[in-house]
This record gives sequence, C-alpha cells and structure tokens, in this order.
Amino acid sequence: MCNRDNSLRLGIDLGTGSLKLIAYCGGRAFSASRKYEILSPASGVAETDPEEWIQALSSAWKAVRAQLLEAQIPLDITSIGLSGQMHGFVPISKSGKALHNAILWADVRGAEYAEMYSRLLNGAFDRLLNAPAAGLTALILLWLKHSKPDLYKRTAFILFPKDYLRYRLTGHIGTDAGDASATLLWDFKAHSWSQEAFNVLGLESSKLPPVLDSFSVGGFVTGEASRETGLPEGVPVAVGSADKSCEIYGSGFFNDYFEHHTPRLAASGPGSPVVGVSVGEPATDADWQQPHIAQVSIGTGIQVVIPVRGIPPYSPALNFFETCVAEVGYRMAAMLNGGLALEWVLSVFNGNWETIYRDLGEGKTQLPQDLIFLPYLTGERSPYQNSKARGAWIGLGLHHSRTDMLAAALLGVACTIRLGIETLGIAPEAKMYCIGGSTRYPVWMSIVSAMVGRRLLVSPEPDASVRGAAAIGFEAAAGAGAAHPGKYTHQNMPEPLETSPVESEQPGWMNEYYKRFKMYYERLFGEEKTH
Repeated sequence: MCNRDNSLRLGIDLGTGSLKLIAYCGGRAFSASRKYEILSPASGVAETDPEEWIQALSSAWKAVRAQLLEAQIPLDITSIGLSGQMHGFVPISKSGKALHNAILWADVRGAEYAEMYSRLLNGAFDRLLNAPAAGLTALILLWLKHSKPDLYKRTAFILFPKDYLRYRLTGHIGTDAGDASATLLWDFKAHSWSQEAFNVLGLESSKLPPVLDSFSVGGFVTGEASRETGLPEGVPVAVGSADKSCEIYGSGFFNDYFEHHTPRLAASGPGSPVVGVSVGEPATDADWQQPHIAQVSIGTGIQVVIPVRGIPPYSPALNFFETCVAEVGYRMAAMLNGGLALEWVLSVFNGNWETIYRDLGEGKTQLPQDLIFLPYLTGERSPYQNSKARGAWIGLGLHHSRTDMLAAALLGVACTIRLGIETLGIAPEAKMYCIGGSTRYPVWMSIVSAMVGRRLLVSPEPDASVRGAAAIGFEAAAGAGAAHPGKYTHQNMPEPLETSPVESEQPGWMNEYYKRFKMYYERLFGEEKTH
C-alpha cells in the first residue's frame, strides 16, 4: 500500500461468490473473506440475496476486528473503499427497499435481447463501444422490463453491487464511471448516460444512479449500518469503482503509463456530465495500436487489459470501459472460461492440481500434443461474442489418460489467453503483467508463457482489487478527491506489486497446436458468430 502514515483504512471487494475485507495499517494487512450462495433455481438464472452481502460484511469485519485487537491496533478507521462485481444490479424501491434478489453478470436471461439491442442501436456503437452480451446491464434491464413489468415499474433505481453495499452503509445513492461504462448504456464521447440508448430501448434513465467521481466521499457509515455490520458510525465511505478498475489501479502496474499520459482536468461547472471526467477525445494510435503494456488477470474468467487514453475505435470482439482515473479507460479481451473451466475439469476427474503440476514439473507427465480442449463451457466473449459455443476434447484416443485430459485443459485455457493478447494487438516486446489466484503455480505460468511466446511478470497477489479500493478510500477521505476531482493519475497510486519473471522457451509444436485450436473452434461454432 502507499502508506503515508499509519492510519487504518479498509478495502472491501464484493465478488460474485464471496466478500473480501482487508484492513491496512502501517504496511500490515489483516483480512477475512466470507462466501455466499449464488442462487440458480433454473437454467440461466444467477442471483444473490443482497442481505447475504450485509451478513458477509458483518462476519468478515468481526474476524478482522479480532485480528486488529490482537495486534493492539486501535479501531480508528480512517476510510472505507469499495470494489465490486460488474454488470449486475439490485432493483430498489423509492424507499430504498430491495425489491428482488441481485441479478448477477452470470445471469443469461437477457441474452434474447442482444439482437434487438444491436438492431436498434446499430448506428451508435462508435459512442457505446461495446457489443451486447448476455449478462450485461442493459440486457438484464430489458429482460426485467419485458418479463417482470410490475417489478420494473416499481423499481426507482437499480444499484450495482458495490453501490448497493455503499447505499446500505451510508444511505446515499450513486455510482462511478467504472460501473456505469459497463452497462451498454454509457456514451463514452459524452462521458454520461446515453439518452439515445434509453430512448431507443424504451428504458427510463431515471432508474440509473447519478455518476460520481470514484475518489469522492459517497457518504458516512450511519448508525443503522453500524448496528447491522459492526463498523463504526461516521466513517467516510468512498464512491469506489468496479472490480476491474480497482484491480488496475491497485496493482500499480500501469504507473508508467499514467505518468506519461496525464489527463487534463474536467470542467466542474454547469453542463459537465460527470464530476471529475472530461469529454473524450480520440485515442492516439500509440494507446491502442500495438500497446506496450498489458495486464492479464487469471481467475474464474480471464481478462487481458490495456490502458487507453481517450476513445479507441469500436471493436465487437473487445470491451472498453472506464477506470477510476479520469480520461483513462481500458480495452479488454474478456474470456469467460479460465479457472471456471479448469475447476470443472478437475471436479469431473476428481483430480488435484498440485499433483498435476508436480508431475509436469518433474517430467512424469508430458503436455499432449495430439489432444485439444476447447474450454467454452459457458460460451465466449472475446473475440467471438458467441454465447452458444461449448466445450470439447478433440483427438481423444485409447492411449490418452485422465492426466492427459487435465493437461489438455491447461493448454486450451492458455490458447484463449494467447487469442486475447492477439485480438488486442499487443506489441511483441510489451510488458506483460500477470495477476490472479492461479498465478502462484510456476508450472502453470510456464505453460502460459510458452503458449503466448512472451516473458511474463507474475505476481502471486490475489487482492489487487481490494488493495485498489482501500487506496481510493484513503484518498477520498483525505479530501483531495472532492477538492480536485479528476486529478488522480500516478501520483497517489499504490506502488506496483512485486513480480517475478517467467520466460519459457516455446516448443516447436505449439504454434501448430494453436492453429488447430482455432480451426476446431471455427469448424464447430464459427457459423454462430454474431458479429
């Protein structure tokens, strides 16, 4: 952390299946995480009872509080910063009551409205910059309007997960550009909600929260929230940002980029659509053509992101969203089936990654050159935007073992990482940072390095999002965010996480293997492409 004093600051990351809370003080970290259930009573449904988020926060804080007391650290919390899963939302009434479970990004009931969205907004993608995909906010909201019209009518606001949590803590409604830009309802050139999208889709813009600066204070812990969670009353809570935005900020890997691409300050007078964010300009070619820095996150899904100053051209194969730093966005290749597919394979075969990695490292198991795994168990976003794609092993023979199939799964996921890197057009000599829960396995990172043919700078740190949230909270509480909106570039970013280089020689067979991987996808699912 960028500790300039020994103040106690909290970061909270509200993930899809668990909440993580970390308290930072004087270079030390105290953490706890709590899981909650993802409700899926029918195919395509993914919801969570938002009360479980509150219970998880209360339980996690109780555990961290005990750690702090044991360490004899006073419970004088300076700030709270929030990070959270993207795209999904909680519909709330005028009185602030949750009217329904949170509908999550993994919910695909809105997929049927993707074609309608594309048709009605065909001429606006140069401003919306994202192709419709199942689980993105606009499609979920369309499903809500057409499938549950009474619920839609009674909904006064939809709140994204971290914003609902902040509402319950402070009583204030709002969001940030990081979450707003990931809705398919955001005009990137105006840096505000797209009224055209609302009008054409027949949605009400009044149901979306006001957009605030991530580094501003979004309220203070109320007495009621203190009783519900145990957190002290009166602690300032920052607006915060979406989990990917917080991860980019919290990793510190893009410090050099921010330092050399300082955005100009936004006007904050009447007519400015978003506090702290200025009207976009076209990105310079150096920002999005052959970018020289990238961050790969390997978790349940896989995201390859590059920072972009200004507005890149629309690409249906990629996403573009805002960061918490004014006028800096990120272009992203998002692959849905990373750890999700690997853990499924592991469970089916009752396997153990520790054993697989050990055998691969010791040469007892070889990577199968004649067996290909397509990991598309839940469809795919980048580059195909194909929700109907599915997984497969191709080339199975009597000589293949369970271990071969597990190893092929690793190769298949590594191929999707390479595909994401190539789709973004990242320069061959670019700095490639890797982060995420599975990066702690050296053999796995060696396989990825070999497949992508690049040197990787690997951090085993799984908590960059919550680290970024805590840093944002600290800056907001310090008052600088409110006094100088939009000024955050590199000055107050956390120091970059420590990394170790991984560079594996690429075997001669891997390029041919990768070509066959892409060929098999095209033969099985190529005709299902939507763009």
